[in-house]
Amino acid sequence: MSSSPPALRLGDCEKLCQVCGADAHGIHFQVISCRACAAFFRRSAECAHRYKCRSDTFECDVSKNAPYNCRLCRYNRCRTVGMNMEGVKPKKEETPLSVDSTSSSSDASHRSLSYVDIDGEQVAIEDLPTVVVEGYEMKHDTEGQMQKVMQILDQPYWPHHRVETPIQSLLRGYYEIIPGGIRRARIEREVNFQIYSYFMNKQMERIAKWAMECQQFAALPLEDKRKMFTYFWSYFFAFERVARTVEAIEEEVPGPIYLFTDTIAVDILTFEFYIPGLEDEGRRWHREVMKHFRAVNEHTVANFIVPTKLLKLTTFETVYMCLYSMWNVKRLPDLTPETQKIAEKVLDEASTELHNYYVNELRTTNYVSRLSKLFKLISGLESMYRFRNETIMTADMKKLYKDNLDDSELYSSLSRF
Repeated sequence: MSSSPPALRLGDCEKLCQVCGADAHGIHFQVISCRACAAFFRRSAECAHRYKCRSDTFECDVSKNAPYNCRLCRYNRCRTVGMNMEGVKPKKEETPLSVDSTSSSSDASHRSLSYVDIDGEQVAIEDLPTVVVEGYEMKHDTEGQMQKVMQILDQPYWPHHRVETPIQSLLRGYYEIIPGGIRRARIEREVNFQIYSYFMNKQMERIAKWAMECQQFAALPLEDKRKMFTYFWSYFFAFERVARTVEAIEEEVPGPIYLFTDTIAVDILTFEFYIPGLEDEGRRWHREVMKHFRAVNEHTVANFIVPTKLLKLTTFETVYMCLYSMWNVKRLPDLTPETQKIAEKVLDEASTELHNYYVNELRTTNYVSRLSKLFKLISGLESMYRFRNETIMTADMKKLYKDNLDDSELYSSLSRF
């Protein structure tokens, strides 16, 4: 296989990454490239001598659609097209990723540079969400995140000059969330909580953009869109993350592996969150919190993650479940009557399309049992949310843990179960 990206046409060089052929972000290290390849080259500049060719041919495919990633061939491609570190200043050290009331400058083992790589994106430390610990309470900027979501929901519908049903538009939007799908992921034992919070915020914005791909949703009154989003986003998040996990990680037996970001997976039963800046007392507190919530993770694995993996949902089924959660507004009686009518019509059309999908594409008419299992996944997910709420209440009563996220508008739907 050639290590080059797809052939470029005249004029494409200003649009495509010269390394992998993906959409370019700009000029990085003297070469037109995407952010992912630029981040890879920066990371590899000092450690490429340790890379080995996965196929021993030194001609691995490193295009954006490559089935696997060979770091050596990718790095060689970067150098071949002209990437170099000339004129790049060394990054200076900064304070730990998070500073709170119990922070300590002696926490040198977890010091970071001025930028951190999150799913191939170089994110400035100061742009990471602020996580403050006061006593047993964690505090986040919930209002700022809700404002970002509302800015997306308040945008007009962007026509695509084609006639699409709701599920067709949301299928397209699903693929556009991560063009090319998940390419690779690593399993981590410890995850920085700020990095996870950054991804959660980014994912909420992705979900809002996904919803706005549906013309029927985009045309609704803003207040109705707000209510629907705060209700359904957690369903989308759960279904999409398990689907991406199956894409990224091969498991002989479906288990507790779960994709936290687009490139970081964890064993949800054994992983640990890391909160930078905590001193000894704060770390002991955090270990107790993780121990207290371990049962929630076990419940999630048993009642949603593993059953979803075992069913092996197709992308169409995944998007249908997300659409159903989005438009099943029976628990939102304060929506306008017109919105309720539109929701009923969208669900009817989607149900017909799901039937046609099973009959015409999967060549089966006996799908009632499978459909029943799909909807049991929603019951399992809601059971997990109820158990989570009980665990949060117990933690607060014990003065062990409290989080202002749970009182925010974005998480308000979870408290209804």
